[in-house]
Amino acid sequence: MACRELRLLKLDVLRVSHESGQQHLDVHQLIRIDVDQFYGIEIEEFPARIAQVALWLIDHQMNVRVSEEFGLYFARIPLKSTLHIHCANALRLEWNEVLPAERANYVFGNSPFVGAKFMNDKQRSGVAEVFDGIASGGLLDLVAAWYVKAAHYRCGLWQEELQERRRTRRLPVRALPEIYEPAARSRESEARQARFSKRVRSSSRAKRKTSPVVSCREPV
Repeated sequence: MACRELRLLKLDVLRVSHESGQQHLDVHQLIRIDVDQFYGIEIEEFPARIAQVALWLIDHQMNVRVSEEFGLYFARIPLKSTLHIHCANALRLEWNEVLPAERANYVFGNSPFVGAKFMNDKQRSGVAEVFDGIASGGLLDLVAAWYVKAAHYRCGLWQEELQERRRTRRLPVRALPEIYEPAARSRESEARQARFSKRVRSSSRAKRKTSPVVSCREPV
């Protein structure tokens, strides 16, 4: 999907350049989006192979479209690019070994949603490894582990470094302020609201207890 949309955007750019008077377009030099720029991790082997085939098919379809649009033959035959779809457990694999974080522009995916009470033993084990050092992390959905993993990855933290920080208790919330601080502030705000509501209820009960009883009966 990402490969196709990027190629369509590039096609729009080429179309505008051609309409603006640039008659000589060397599409072989201008189209620099290739399948070897996309990296992926898939836990099942069959979907991983399907993703590889899909990348080649999308690339070929976009090449045919460019050829039809500009009347120039554009194809990547023979295939020289290398696909980077890895068959592995994304929660246990070191992402920097797949692609160093400093070379990554975007991180996105379609992570599974499984409640904490519905995980199997393998999923629970992977989550525990990622949430190590995060209070009450085991209560979160499986998909939350990918957010934590991506946050560590984008901040340039390797698994070995994270493990060392956890062993020495040097993994403060300050390490990832843009990820953890908003959640901490949200929890603090909820706690303040709960304390305020409790005080209001206590005050209301106290007033009811001290209110004078007024009798409306007339004396006999």
